[in-house]
Amino acid sequence: MNEKIKKLAHQAIELQKRIKADTENLQNIKKEIIQESQGANNSYAVNLITGKVRITKSKKLRSFLLDKKKFSNLDIQTKKKLVRNKVVKLSYLINTETYQKLLDENLVDNELKEIVEEKKRQPFYISIILNKNVLKEVKKENEFEEIVEAAESDDSDENELDPGEEMFIQSVFSDDDPADMLENEKEEKGLR
Repeated sequence: MNEKIKKLAHQAIELQKRIKADTENLQNIKKEIIQESQGANNSYAVNLITGKVRITKSKKLRSFLLDKKKFSNLDIQTKKKLVRNKVVKLSYLINTETYQKLLDENLVDNELKEIVEEKKRQPFYISIILNKNVLKEVKKENEFEEIVEAAESDDSDENELDPGEEMFIQSVFSDDDPADMLENEKEEKGLR
């Protein structure tokens, strides 16, 4: 294997360990801010010299997600009724294989081309997988800081997540923004 790739892979793993530790720390800080904001009636911001933290009050405390597989198994009459009553919205997707075939045969008209956005992807996806032992090492590295923080804080959170509980933590690099991806693309890249 190429030595430069090995060196870059080592750097990626070390960076991923730091990101994982920092992400968990950030999530805990956010939980504390939410806990401290319980009495607030409106959104607010904390302006500091180095930046701003915006705390936005949620308008809706519940959201719902349709299980597409179960929905597809419903009978056609039930599906029609749910769409007609506007309980379920229809969405339109491009059939990539069909569209590509039409493009190759020069059969796509300009109107369709104007409303379809093409995205170029990288030829490879990079996954960084930290195993359980590495996650425990990350926790030990931050242990002293956590002990000091816990000693300074009266409110210790008993429900903190242990990063070692998960067998693997996966991070995927992609040039695609997850917000722009279809659900099956997110699953394919390990983002769901």
